[in-house]
Amino acid sequence: MTATEVLDEDITYFRDIERAFVQRRGDPLFISNADWVYLAKLWKKRIPMRVVLRGITDAFDAHAHSFARKQKIRSLSYCEDQIDAAVDRYRRALHVEGPSRRGLATAIEKFEATLGALPASPQIAQPLLSARRALLDVVTALDSDKAYDADKALTEIEDRLVEAATTALGLTTLKALEEETRAATAAYKSRMPANVYENLIGESVRRKILQHFGVPRILLAEIE
Repeated sequence: MTATEVLDEDITYFRDIERAFVQRRGDPLFISNADWVYLAKLWKKRIPMRVVLRGITDAFDAHAHSFARKQKIRSLSYCEDQIDAAVDRYRRALHVEGPSRRGLATAIEKFEATLGALPASPQIAQPLLSARRALLDVVTALDSDKAYDADKALTEIEDRLVEAATTALGLTTLKALEEETRAATAAYKSRMPANVYENLIGESVRRKILQHFGVPRILLAEIE
């Protein structure tokens, strides 16, 4: 897999949401620094792209039938209320009893089985086994506590696995992965606020560290 192909899995979130907003807005202007920061907050919270796009669609549809419909929407901030509403619906769906909650537990069980079927590298075999056991603990917790924070638990599992994988890689390979990522994201460096761009680099490198060993990221947005 090339650096660009790996990058797409991270930059697509920002790229596709920006494109969707600009297309609905009807002009070629890019989104603002404030909009990038808002998107970065959603991305950091692991809000799936489809949820954000649903909120944008709802905001534009509502605007089209409002008294202000002749006024052009200039900023993504106009869509925040509808995006927040879509996020709230998404979170409630994940944290209620019944099919949705059971569906999340089932999805994590399937993900754990997927990890178990991977040709584990001896370098991270033990940390990967620990991650799988921790995932099954999450399933148990979901079944017994409807308020259990699965997202936080999955992040902690991934943190431990990334730490082990980073040690196994060594500093030279880690530096090469970061350099590849910065080269592939060069076009966004001047468009994004510095902190948003650096966070993007960090998350992309995390993905590449795991992919070096053939392991996917352990994110709720990708599991469910």
